[in-house]
Amino acid sequence: MKAISSYSRYTMQRKLILIIALTLAIGLGCVSFFSIKNDVENIKASEKNNMDLISNVIVEGIKNAMVTGNAPIVIDWLESIKKSNGLLELKDYRRDGLAAFMNNDTRKDVNNWLGTKRFTLRISPEEPTAFDPKRMDEFNTVVNTSKAVDYDEDIDGEPVLTRLVPILKDARCILCHGYEDHPVRSILQISVSQTPTINAINKDIIRAIVSSLVVIFVIGVVMSVLINREVIKPISDAISRISKAADSQDQITS
Repeated sequence: MKAISSYSRYTMQRKLILIIALTLAIGLGCVSFFSIKNDVENIKASEKNNMDLISNVIVEGIKNAMVTGNAPIVIDWLESIKKSNGLLELKDYRRDGLAAFMNNDTRKDVNNWLGTKRFTLRISPEEPTAFDPKRMDEFNTVVNTSKAVDYDEDIDGEPVLTRLVPILKDARCILCHGYEDHPVRSILQISVSQTPTINAINKDIIRAIVSSLVVIFVIGVVMSVLINREVIKPISDAISRISKAADSQDQITS
């Protein structure tokens, strides 16, 4: 009888601890999920704010270079910004999807509009590279709506957040580009690696899992001691007394 009572006691204790552990795991899991989700949203919002700042500065810099007649330096300037800010891509494209400032097409159009040879042609024009054909839908959306577009992609196997920013024509642009009515002068592509963001998210997930396991373990140990002392032991003692009384009653009956 004593062995059976001891077995029942430990079985009940294990079941109660298991129920408490599962309840804690579910509760902490839900809390961790919403906490991580909030952290991810904050990280992404911060990343987009940084891209807004960078894109606004670059767009204004390109416009100033164009107005002052320093268009040839834009390519080198973009390349220096790309390296200093750790960007994977930073290019300016014409509305036709070809890289800007590479050949003499635009300079010829401007000179014809002005009726002069104000802008000298490049001595060694280059064949302009084309925008990624797989992303032309996003590119055309920016051209047609004059609004920036963000999307995720892979560049050489690395996860990247890319933003296409329209460089809009203003009063200063009309002086040289008055022959065009389209509000978009060109499209600026900015691509930022998402590896640091993903690493930060993974660290948050690991931290949340480890913290939850530690909390469950500590609470489980404490609850095991309390349950054994305040619940299991009194019940076992009561069962033992009842059992002894029943045995005595059997003896008296016999």
